Amino acid sequence: AGGYFWYTKAANGTTPAVSLAGQAASTIDLDNGDEDIDWEALPTTNVALGNSELNITTAGTYVLTGTTTAGITVNTDGNVRLALNGVTIRNADGAAVHIQSANNTIIQLVDGTQNIIEDAATRVDQSIDAAIYSADDLTFNGSGTLTVRANFADAIASSDDLKFSSGTYNITSVDDGLRGREQARCLVADLVALLPRVPCDRVERERRWCGAVAS
Repeated sequence: AGGYFWYTKAANGTTPAVSLAGQAASTIDLDNGDEDIDWEALPTTNVALGNSELNITTAGTYVLTGTTTAGITVNTDGNVRLALNGVTIRNADGAAVHIQSANNTIIQLVDGTQNIIEDAATRVDQSIDAAIYSADDLTFNGSGTLTVRANFADAIASSDDLKFSSGTYNITSVDDGLRGREQARCLVADLVALLPRVPCDRVERERRWCGAVAS
């Protein structure tokens, strides 16, 4: 068993608490030609989470509030932004957030909010082995706080790129804290390992990375 806790301080200002207008991903190197996603050209949907699974199949921004115990899935060929506005997302049967397919997924922490994501300790498909699991590029930003509790294995995993540009993250996991297949890196001003001091294999990829901030 192991744990991973780390803190990152926003490097590029703050994110509006309610309005997300103009908050493009231009400060994030997405490495696939989509550095300037025009979110204003895509629909924005406000979603109050409930007891049913939220299944996202259309590109756009989804501003999430409330609590769910049924998890969230994303399955689209477009760009999706999940704006976490004080949510608790749990799943009793598997991953709490499962991105099955998307061109890019941005998880944005709304300014000043506290957000919790927690998965189940068991699941039928054990290959989906993280509380937040993405088959494609996954990027985190914003200036809120995200607590991830991984009860099965890893906390946040991507089969492609995994990147962080800002935010505060409290992560505990049975296995790896972060895992990116292609690359796992942070684009923030500060990266400080706190409780406990975490060995390099808590942040795992094909070529191991930890310690200094990548740019």
